[in-house]
Amino acid sequence: MIEKLSGFITSEIRNISYSPLLFWFQLTDRDDNRYHMLIHMHALNFFKQAKQGSAIEVLAKKNKRDQYNT
Repeated sequence: MIEKLSGFITSEIRNISYSPLLFWFQLTDRDDNRYHMLIHMHALNFFKQAKQGSAIEVLAKKNKRDQYNT
């Protein structure tokens, strides 16, 4: 099920894989819920534009490890 999440990037954006290109970051919403996010599609564009503290809104799907894939 796809969920709409919004909040702030509260961690460093880290590259965790080059093949496939995959970045990880933590998203914290206004209720202080923390989500572990993985981004594959448009990862380089996201990495170039987003910074820690940036406000974002994403559509994501939860995986088996309770991480959200965007």
